[in-house]
Amino acid sequence: MNSRKDLETRIARRLETLTPEDMQRVAEDYARLRFPDRFPRFDFRALSPGGKSRCGWPDAYVVLPNGRVDGVEATTRKSKSKIWKHLGEDVAKARDRTPKLSGFVFVSGQPAIQPDADELRTWRQRFADEAGLVLERVDLVFGGQLVQELARPEFARTRVEILGLPDLPGWFELVRPAVPPDSPQAEFIPSPDEYESGWVQRPQDADRILDLLEKEGRALLRGVGASGKTVLAWLLALETTRAGWPAYYLDLARLGERVFEAGNGLEDDLVRFGHPRVLFILDNIHLDERLAKRLAVAWGLLTPSQRPRLLLVGRELHTRRGSPITGLDIPTVPLKARQIEVRGVYRRLVWRKTGSSTIVEPPLEVLDRWVSTFGGDPTSPDTTTDLIAFSAAVLKRLPDLAKQNWVLTEKDAVDEIREVYLKRLGVGEIGNLMRLAVLADFELSLNEAALVDQQAGFDVASRRLGLVFREQAGAQGQYVRYRLAHPALGRLLLAATFVAVDPATELRLIARADPYCGITLVSRLTGFEQSAPAKEMLTVLMEDSKRLLLLPNLGTMKSLIALVQGELGREENRTRLVDRALLTSLQNVGVFLAYAEKTKELEAAFENLTDELGKEENRTRLVDRALLTPLGDLQSFLAYAEKTALMPHPTRRQRGRELRAAFDKLTDELGREENRTRLVDRALLTPLEKVQVFLAYAEKTKELRGAFDKLTDELGREENRPRLVERFTIAPLNVLVNILSAATARDLWSAVFMDVDEEGWQRSRLQDNATTLNALARFQRIASEKGRSELVLAPALALLRTADPKEWQPPNGNIQHLSHVLRCATKATDEEIHRFLKRIAIDEWIDYQVLTGASTGGLAGSLLALSVTLRPDLREPFLRSSLRERVIKELTTTRQGELDAWVRTLSLLGAAAALGLRLDAVETHWPRDEDLSAILELRTPDSERTTIGPLQIQFWYGLREMVRLRNDAVSVAAREGDVILRLWCATHDGETGQSLSPYARASNARMVAWLERCKANGWRLIEDGG
Repeated sequence: MNSRKDLETRIARRLETLTPEDMQRVAEDYARLRFPDRFPRFDFRALSPGGKSRCGWPDAYVVLPNGRVDGVEATTRKSKSKIWKHLGEDVAKARDRTPKLSGFVFVSGQPAIQPDADELRTWRQRFADEAGLVLERVDLVFGGQLVQELARPEFARTRVEILGLPDLPGWFELVRPAVPPDSPQAEFIPSPDEYESGWVQRPQDADRILDLLEKEGRALLRGVGASGKTVLAWLLALETTRAGWPAYYLDLARLGERVFEAGNGLEDDLVRFGHPRVLFILDNIHLDERLAKRLAVAWGLLTPSQRPRLLLVGRELHTRRGSPITGLDIPTVPLKARQIEVRGVYRRLVWRKTGSSTIVEPPLEVLDRWVSTFGGDPTSPDTTTDLIAFSAAVLKRLPDLAKQNWVLTEKDAVDEIREVYLKRLGVGEIGNLMRLAVLADFELSLNEAALVDQQAGFDVASRRLGLVFREQAGAQGQYVRYRLAHPALGRLLLAATFVAVDPATELRLIARADPYCGITLVSRLTGFEQSAPAKEMLTVLMEDSKRLLLLPNLGTMKSLIALVQGELGREENRTRLVDRALLTSLQNVGVFLAYAEKTKELEAAFENLTDELGKEENRTRLVDRALLTPLGDLQSFLAYAEKTALMPHPTRRQRGRELRAAFDKLTDELGREENRTRLVDRALLTPLEKVQVFLAYAEKTKELRGAFDKLTDELGREENRPRLVERFTIAPLNVLVNILSAATARDLWSAVFMDVDEEGWQRSRLQDNATTLNALARFQRIASEKGRSELVLAPALALLRTADPKEWQPPNGNIQHLSHVLRCATKATDEEIHRFLKRIAIDEWIDYQVLTGASTGGLAGSLLALSVTLRPDLREPFLRSSLRERVIKELTTTRQGELDAWVRTLSLLGAAAALGLRLDAVETHWPRDEDLSAILELRTPDSERTTIGPLQIQFWYGLREMVRLRNDAVSVAAREGDVILRLWCATHDGETGQSLSPYARASNARMVAWLERCKANGWRLIEDGG
């Protein structure tokens, strides 16, 4: 590795020989990297895209919103006198320039010339004074300082691409946009042009990962094979380079045996080239997670000013939900390729092969079918699509797809599946894989003992190809099971296998080798109404009556129970039946009893079981089972047992009394002091919604009132509340709003809510893809009432980032929801908002919402919120003819004397105007003076208000527009006008006003100025000239 001194020497020598054109490029890189806020782009450059010189001064600049420019100028002059002359010429140009400068960066590339501090101070001050600049916005950079800066890590691309110095990491590769990564799927990775042209969909998870990298510095991206992980990582690398920063990439799969040598080298690269804006990507970490962990730990030991953004990318080996690296605290994002990604891949493939700019989009139902064929259930959030197989199928069927024949099947991907997957496996591993394939549609895992070839296992299929998940259970991890990475993979593999597989035979072999799996298979087959194969398989399994104990659920497997109901009633199986019941969740015992009580063939089983459950010798086991049962399930059993004594049939009533005795024993035990700790422990392990179900039942059941009081008291204690807070933080939002809205245990849940840590809450919510629109709206009200409004930001941002157009279709999503999400997601970037609106607020959706989907008042409130939230250019999609039509309709159909209707109509007029709609004229009968006074009364602010409210804002905007549109004078009472002016001034000048966006503050300032002019005119409302 080159020393810093050697590097600076080489930089200095290279600067001496630079052409003026390359020196200008260096100066632009310097300005962009050193002052990213000032130079996010260049609106003018002295060099055209083709590298030709263009006239203009400064050589490069950015135009600011106020019309002034921030400029960059470079020089290669060799003497100090010539450099001062150049700078003097720049001072004169800056003095005379129109529009004026706002800032100036001057870069001299002559290394030997370094003015002293006094000279620099004098020239900076002169430039500032004569050009009318703030001194802090004048930067003069000379050779010695420039050399030192260019040796820093963030200028690595400048050194390589402009200076031509081979200063690169030893292991990681510098990302160059024109050179895709060295990967077998490199052809699949989109080019920068494809992103720029819009032919490639930007993955929704990109912003989520960027947000984690900004906040945490490092992140882990997980996904099954062929889900688009490398594509997404490369996109982030391209975006980093487009911003002018270096990005580095390394694929562990390309190292082979050299991976064992890489440890120290990777750490050295991180130290040498690390900078907070630089991005390092380590791909395929599943091949050596120990190495990835080592690199992440080394990253944590760097000082913050040296830490780059670190993205680890790897396959899922265990779950579909973002499994972490053992022992490493790193935020993890699970990647799913779903309908949006499938559509994006289809568009890109068609565009690449045909070059056509008019591509017919596949309908949503077609995307669902494709996801089902190449991934699994299109409605499941865990489903991901095999993009390799899907792409192969699209390319094969391209002529048919061009004719809108949208059919794609597993057979269309056979050649690709064989080439990419099966040809890389041995005979034993293929046999094992086919056994998993026949189980895929049942979504079951397979015991290691049931594999065709245990020695072959899934070494390549799992770690190398990502086709198989490995699961371990037991205290020592001694039980190993396998499943395919996604359900559709089974059909794809069976279609592509070289040797035909008989699924029925394989399933019987599996059942014999793995009876637990066999029992579950019987249940699934009966659920699919395949009773004949189910009965055949169960008959084999039930040859050994001990396997009654394998029945996992006496309650939820009624179809299976029907197949063995004769076995259940036999006296010799009585003990096993009770044993099974006392190993089953009590909720399912209750469901089974309710079913058995109405089923003639199960009468003996019902009597045997109720008789045994009521016996004193089973009391301890029953209580133990109760204290191991989730509280919601326990409530279900207790409710069933409580009511059975009321059964009309005498024999059943007797059995009901026995169950009632079990109920009395259980409720008595639950209230005992010695069981308090176990009950609390069970509550702390139970999902919150089930805890609430139990508490609600216990509160109204006199036998459990004592248990209710003790449980709520214990859960609220200082030592237990943190565990509740932890569960609360990760629970689905719809569950939380139901709990917080209920009367039961309100004090307990309010205290838990107030204890929620904002940082942990934000981390959890940003990974939640299941938040619904209604849940967010309800949660916002609750959080506001409880003084925790800051907790709304993260779920709103998550909803904005993951918005699915299908979920926003009427009546599910409306414009009130849209404005609400935007208002709450205050941390969303303009780019995120733009993508959200592009997905949801399409023309047809807006037209429906504006014309028929929203009431007049509701529409006014939503438009006002959008005018405050969105910058002006993002409001354009809403300024459609449909909005003009709706406003004119309300103005022309609202009759004189309809005071409430005029309040809403004027509010809509004002909100639409605030958004940017301007009517030239409208024919209507405006309210009479006497009506206007009454209308004003309806919008009088509450006396306790200290700032202006949204209802008054939209209404007074409407009054201002009305004055512009009508031809006669309008006056308001001074007392009403004075109140509005005072509240508006307090809003504009206070903390609320200062926290608003610049455009909202400007709108408030304009309104205050108009009100002041109206007051000076005796509260005669005058047309706004500004």
